[in-house]
Amino acid sequence: MDYVIFAIDNNTDTHTVAKFMRHIDTKRALGTMKGRMVQAIGYWEGILEPSYIMRKDDYLAFAQGYTKGQDAVMVAPSDNRQPAYLMNSTMTDYQVTLNPIREVSAEDAKSAQGWTFNQSSNKYFVA
Repeated sequence: MDYVIFAIDNNTDTHTVAKFMRHIDTKRALGTMKGRMVQAIGYWEGILEPSYIMRKDDYLAFAQGYTKGQDAVMVAPSDNRQPAYLMNSTMTDYQVTLNPIREVSAEDAKSAQGWTFNQSSNKYFVA
């Protein structure tokens, strides 16, 4: 199962973030999500922002409506030997292939062009 790493639109607005979190929590509580969402911190092109990681099928069903203004979302294949890649937020347009995702130290992540910090595992990842 592939995973999507993404940020939501207007993620500095408390109300928007609360609506998104409430929406996802409702889907989780009702048992309609197949996986769980993990909160993360992402860094890309000089922007540090709250990000989220969830199964691709859950993203398509429940989260993509909150990412309409995003330039791209990152798809992380479940086989970490395969390269990650960027897609548009509706997952209809491929943009670019990245490297396979790998765990790195905090120092190595911060010198990279982009990175993700998984808040559940306290680990940094780059592609």
